[in-house]
Amino acid sequence: MPRRSEEMPQGSMTPIRLVERRNKVQIPPDGVQRGRRLHSIRRRYAQLLRRYLFENLEEVLLEVYELGREAVVDELGLLSIAEMHHEAMGEIFSGNRDIQFSDNHYRMAGVVLSEFLSAYEMTSRGYREASTAMRHLNEMLEDEIRRIAHAIHDGAGQYLACVHISLYAIAKHVDDEGKKELRKAHELLDELERDLRRISHELRPRVLENSGLSGAVEFLADSVIKRTGLAIHVEDRIQRRLPSTIETALYRCIQELLNNAVKHAHASNVWILLEERRHLIHCEVRDDGVGFDASAALVHEKGSQLGFLGIKERVAVLGGGLEIESSRGRGVRVVITLPAQG
Repeated sequence: MPRRSEEMPQGSMTPIRLVERRNKVQIPPDGVQRGRRLHSIRRRYAQLLRRYLFENLEEVLLEVYELGREAVVDELGLLSIAEMHHEAMGEIFSGNRDIQFSDNHYRMAGVVLSEFLSAYEMTSRGYREASTAMRHLNEMLEDEIRRIAHAIHDGAGQYLACVHISLYAIAKHVDDEGKKELRKAHELLDELERDLRRISHELRPRVLENSGLSGAVEFLADSVIKRTGLAIHVEDRIQRRLPSTIETALYRCIQELLNNAVKHAHASNVWILLEERRHLIHCEVRDDGVGFDASAALVHEKGSQLGFLGIKERVAVLGGGLEIESSRGRGVRVVITLPAQG
C-alpha cells in the first residue's frame, strides 16, 4: 500500500488572488479595451473635479459617484485612484498659474474624492454582508451534513443490526441450503455497513471534531488510498488546533482536490502540505496527473466542473487567496492561503 512519508518539495506560496497565466492561472484583464476604459475614467474624473471646483454644482457629485461605480467594475485599485486624483489636481493647478489653490479648493477636492470612493465603500459593505451570509450558509450546510452523517452512521447501523437479527431468526427454520444463502445475505449487509460507515466519515469525520484537521486529512488520505490505490503523501507542519471554520474549509477543499485527482487527473501521486507562516495558513495540494488548461477553464468558468468554483468561494469568504498552476500533461498545483484566525 502506498505510504505517506515522502516530503513534498517546497514551493512559493505567497497569498495571491486566483491567477491566470499559461501555466499559472491569474484571471487577466481584458487587455487593450480595459486600458481604454481606465484611461476614460481618469480623463472624466479630471473633468468632473475641475467642474466641481469652479462651478460648485451638486449634480457633479452624482456623476462622480456613478463614475466611481464604473471604476469598481473595472477593478481600479485604491492606489491608482490616489494617483489619478493627484494627477488631476496637478493638471488643474500646475498648468494654470492664474488659478491659486486655496483651503476651500482643498476641501472641495476632498469632497469629490470621498464621493468617488463612496462607491467602493458601498461595494465593500455589500461584500462583507455577502461574506457573512455565506459563512452562515456554510455553517448551516455543515450542520446539515453532520446530521446526515450521524443519521447514516447511527440510524442506518441500527436498522442493519435488526436485519442481522431477523436473518439469524429465519436461519433456525430453513435447511442447509437456505442457511448458505442467508450467510451470503449477512456478508452483503456487512459490506453495506462498511460502505455506509465510510460515507458517514467522509461526509463529516468525527476525527475532524476530535483531533482536528491533521487527523481528518490523515483519515481522508487513508480512505482514498484504500479505495483507489492512489499514493498520497501528507506533510503536516501545523502544531496546533485551528479555528473550526478554517479546519472545515481546508478539509472540504482538500477533499474536493483529492476527488479531482481520482476522477479527472488520473494521477499516480498526490502531495499535501500544511504549514503556518506569519499568521497565515498555507495548504498546497499537488498531483502528477494529466493537468488541464487552467487559464481557459477558469476564464470561461468551466472550472466549476472540477470543483474549483466551490473552493474559490470557500476561500474568498474567509478572506484567503487561491493559486492554481496547471497545463496539459504537467499535473496540477493548488495553493490555498487563509488567515490563521479565520
